[in-house]
Amino acid sequence: LFGVIWGLTLLGIILKIFAMKKLKWVSLLVYLLMGWIIVIAINPLMESVPPMFLTWMLLGGLAYSFGVVFYVAKKMLYHHAVWHLFVLAGSACHFFGMLTLIH
Repeated sequence: LFGVIWGLTLLGIILKIFAMKKLKWVSLLVYLLMGWIIVIAINPLMESVPPMFLTWMLLGGLAYSFGVVFYVAKKMLYHHAVWHLFVLAGSACHFFGMLTLIH
């Protein structure tokens, strides 16, 4: 899984550098895949972390994912600002998830 994430990271970087405008959708899908690929290893993860941590991670992932709808809605007024609110919500959820691990 570690190698897959790094491989997708390199793919995303290459797409951004060489095909920035042409393959924007592919790049976006690669980043979404990177976020959700953890479901492949959900069973070992559920055995090793508290349920509340998983809840926060899921909520954060959903916030990031739903935010993509606004990121691509270029014709919507303030679409980019709304996308940033979803990113902020996702980051906050992940912060609280990490907090559950240290307390």
